[in-house]
Amino acid sequence: MAAGNVNTMFHCVNNETKDTFVVMCGMTIAVKDGQEIDKNELVHEDVQMLEEVPSIPYMIDFNIPVVKIACGDMFAGILTAEGFVYTWGHNSYGQLGLKNEKTLLV
Repeated sequence: MAAGNVNTMFHCVNNETKDTFVVMCGMTIAVKDGQEIDKNELVHEDVQMLEEVPSIPYMIDFNIPVVKIACGDMFAGILTAEGFVYTWGHNSYGQLGLKNEKTLLV
C-alpha cells in the first residue's frame, strides 16, 4: 500500500495466478468543462474552474508487471518489472520528473 495526501494505491496479488495488479482510490481534482490550465501554479481566480471528485476504488489496467508503487501529494508513480517508471498527477514542482509547464487536469 502507498498513501498520498489525497489518494491511495494498493499493490495486489491474485492468489490463484500470482499476477499483480494496482488499485487506486482517493480524491481527484478535475477541471470543469475539460479545460486546460497553462501553468503549474494556480491563482485564486482559477479555483472556480476546479472541482474535487471523490473516486471509488478502480484498477489501473497496466500490461507490464508492477513491482513498486508510490503516492505523494496529488501525484503517484509505479516501477515496472522492466525497470521503467511511470508517473501521473500534479507536476507543480517537477515531482513527476518532467519539465512540462502545462498541467492537464482530468
